Amino acid sequence: MTFAFTQTSLIYAFHDMTCEEYYESNTWDGVGDRCGLRSIDARTAKDIARMASVTVASCKFPTTISSSSYRFPRLVLYLSPD
Repeated sequence: MTFAFTQTSLIYAFHDMTCEEYYESNTWDGVGDRCGLRSIDARTAKDIARMASVTVASCKFPTTISSSSYRFPRLVLYLSPD
């Protein structure tokens, strides 16, 4: 259910932005779905995959740092601003 509210609208927005970017340098002949090209879908999928990778990496890094504080308490003392 959460995916339907967050990721679906995000995928739509990425698809819409990719379509607009594609037609800045290409022309549309007026036949069929304007954004229904495979190149637009492929670019959207690539951008979504990049965003997901960055999201996972940015969540993984703080978790790794906080878990290392249990094993290496001195590391936390060096990293703390106080």
